[in-house]
Amino acid sequence: MIEGPYWCVEAKAWLRFNIENNEAVAEMANIDPSNTSLTTAWKPAPEGIWHVYNAESKTHQYFSLNNKTLYRAQTNKLSQRTETAKFHNNSFQRTAETPFANYVFSMEKPPLPLPLTPEEQADIGKNQQTENLKDNLSPNTVCIEGPYWCVEANTWLRFNIQNNQTVAEMANIDPNNSFLTTAWKPAPESFWHVYDPESKIHQYFYLNSQTLYKAQMSKLTQRAETARLHNGSFQRTAETPFATYAFSTKEPELPLPLTPEEQAERWKKLQSENLYLQHYFNQNTVFAENQQYDLASSLPAALVNFNIKEFATYEEYLLALRNIIRNENHIHHRSLTEQAARTIDYSTLENTELKTNWQLKKQFFLDVLKAIFHFIQRQFEPAPNAESPSAKFLTLISFQDAIISAQEKYAEWYSGHATHRGSNGFFTRVRHGAYGQQRATALLNQVLEQTSLPAAVKLVNDFLTDDKTRYHVHSFASFLLDELTQFENSCWFGLACNEKRHYSKEDVQARVDAPNSVTLSI
Repeated sequence: MIEGPYWCVEAKAWLRFNIENNEAVAEMANIDPSNTSLTTAWKPAPEGIWHVYNAESKTHQYFSLNNKTLYRAQTNKLSQRTETAKFHNNSFQRTAETPFANYVFSMEKPPLPLPLTPEEQADIGKNQQTENLKDNLSPNTVCIEGPYWCVEANTWLRFNIQNNQTVAEMANIDPNNSFLTTAWKPAPESFWHVYDPESKIHQYFYLNSQTLYKAQMSKLTQRAETARLHNGSFQRTAETPFATYAFSTKEPELPLPLTPEEQAERWKKLQSENLYLQHYFNQNTVFAENQQYDLASSLPAALVNFNIKEFATYEEYLLALRNIIRNENHIHHRSLTEQAARTIDYSTLENTELKTNWQLKKQFFLDVLKAIFHFIQRQFEPAPNAESPSAKFLTLISFQDAIISAQEKYAEWYSGHATHRGSNGFFTRVRHGAYGQQRATALLNQVLEQTSLPAAVKLVNDFLTDDKTRYHVHSFASFLLDELTQFENSCWFGLACNEKRHYSKEDVQARVDAPNSVTLSI
């Protein structure tokens, strides 16, 4: 990966770092002696310490490269202290190392404007080539004008142009996900008001008999200037297709949804990343960080035949990932179990109160897959519709995890381990026999088999209100409600046990009988 480019103040050059497997190499692009607004090509640079300045954010940063290890120092806005971070696994992480111990931090600012980077020069060259190509287009060449965001229609708009004849296409907002759009489809000829949030420019298009016109307000005269598309470019015209058109300056709601091309590009980028090593951090696990890294590194071996690049869309991948996570008989789920049994047993986990090591490792694998699921979903559904398939699945996973947790705590208590529900009473052991454990296990298995969230919730509510279900301190229902009452948007939220840690079955029954008792969201 590339970190940068940054403007190096003392060296008066652009600086960037090529990083692979946590090893970094510095490169510099120096000012072109024949043209100080340009820079030369990137060339390797020796290791050292550099002061860089960001003209946009007006921030100073400092980089140190030593033995291919990259460090960064910058001032904390709150404490005004310099904090040091070390680059590891695609991100900078706080470190106690002191690579800047004897370094004098400078606050010098560079003269502006800064020269163009090699990439910026290349982009300008590409744009110039594009303009030159437009001037020399064959009449049969198909060109795309757009896409533009159509304000009134709330849709992306583009034009397919061939032989000076234009056809409009639209990509509408996905009804299940307002952050995405559907595929391009032909649109009838009409007037359109489009807005560019970056340039903050309003433009107006009119398509009539496959002839495309564009109107734009002149900054000088504040009058609409009209142009007609001809031979690949818009040319001023005396025609008046917008004579009776009411020009609007309405701005769209932001952020705009992704175009079909942006969706495809974002998915392609995700397919090229090592998601296993990006999402093993911060798992609720007993493993040390280096152990987590080792385990996450072994995931590709377990899922060697599950390649993200084989999936055309993110929806297909999430569906497959969901099946692996939830179906213990799935071939890849079994591979995870086998991989957990093969990997090293860490001596730090020798504790009789913990599950066996292979179970802990398997749970870690599943937690990483869940984290990847959440991450990909957020890339395409930052504010998911509660009715969208992925949002429903995430809620179902959370609900099933709560039932798993309740059953495990109930089983641990029955095995003689301490519980937060208090000590045993005189009749506790007599009252709670194997029958309660069997009912708890049966309910858990039924819930895990469900693919519908309302069906899973109904199973639990039926159990809670069943005549056979008891509400003693150490009854399974009590362990269940300890977990279920944590769901804010549920019929159980707000239920509380009394000072003796008893829940009221009557209160639960009233909640279950209320409308929408099987709804749940997170």
